[in-house]
Amino acid sequence: MNTLAWIFLSAAGAAALGLAVMKRAERARLRTRRNEEAAAEAASRAEAQRHVEVPFQEIHLDRVPVRSALTGYDFLFSASVWWRPAGTEGDVPHGNRAGLAAAGIIRKAQELTCREHPDRYGAVQYLLEERLGSHALDDSATLVVMATDVTLALVPEDAERLRKLAGLRKEEDTWEQERQYERSKRQYLTDEVLQTPGSAVVWWLARHDEEIERAVDLLGPLARLSAASNNTEVVELFRHLVDGPEPRAALWSEDDAFPRDHPQDEPPRPPDVAARAEAFLEDLGLGEPSAERWSFLHRLLRLLEAAERHDEAAHIRKRLWTDPEEDLTAAPPPPDDPGDPAAAAASWAAAPESP
Repeated sequence: MNTLAWIFLSAAGAAALGLAVMKRAERARLRTRRNEEAAAEAASRAEAQRHVEVPFQEIHLDRVPVRSALTGYDFLFSASVWWRPAGTEGDVPHGNRAGLAAAGIIRKAQELTCREHPDRYGAVQYLLEERLGSHALDDSATLVVMATDVTLALVPEDAERLRKLAGLRKEEDTWEQERQYERSKRQYLTDEVLQTPGSAVVWWLARHDEEIERAVDLLGPLARLSAASNNTEVVELFRHLVDGPEPRAALWSEDDAFPRDHPQDEPPRPPDVAARAEAFLEDLGLGEPSAERWSFLHRLLRLLEAAERHDEAAHIRKRLWTDPEEDLTAAPPPPDDPGDPAAAAASWAAAPESP
């Protein structure tokens, strides 16, 4: 064969070889593409299978005791517990997934109820519905759990005891407030109003600022109130306004010796005859100037003069006699025989009805 023939055969062989290589490479690319598509399809099917949710299963809890903030008073917890696997059920194997879900719900409920007073069970129930009503993993992270139809109650006897205790607490609080009010009022009266007769008068005038004359009439009673509230005697300045002598309580028994600073020979205080006569006139309804008042005083003065009680008669004239039409500064004429009671009585009986 000549050279031209060899060249033609060589070119034909090279072309055939190149075509074979190209076909093999194309088949390899097709296989790779098919494998990739199959892998993608398998992955898609697996992903779709993973996203298919397993339906929830239910277990019911009925009046399960859970702790409250008050020892001995448990809540009664009821609910419908819903659960399903979380996709990691192989991590923590458990033979009773329903019990695991119920225990998780009870634990979460008790975390809230143990801080609440049992008499608030109505409000706590709504707090539990908010806390337990959303999907959540349990403590083992193997279950998705939630609770519906949550109710919270108390044993009827416990509810009645709590109602009575609440009533007693309210009554005790009210009583304590009343006692505090009384203590404050007593302290105010003792330390401010009745500390002195003057402070008592000022307090009375502040409430009756238009009754000045009445305040003057009450000087004696207010002085006695001030002395009584401070456990002391009426001060000397107001003693003449007091009706009768001040009662003096014994500070020791008769069998005990007198203390050194209390002389035994202290003279008794004479009675205030004018004050007693004035009180007697008030009791008889003769407190205001009238003819009956002057007649009574006139006869009383004659009796005192007849009995030679000149000091008492002078005191009564000075304090009680206010008739501007007659002057009794001089003693009335004594009876014929001042020492004779019968003569004094006869003279008194013969006296006129008015001075």
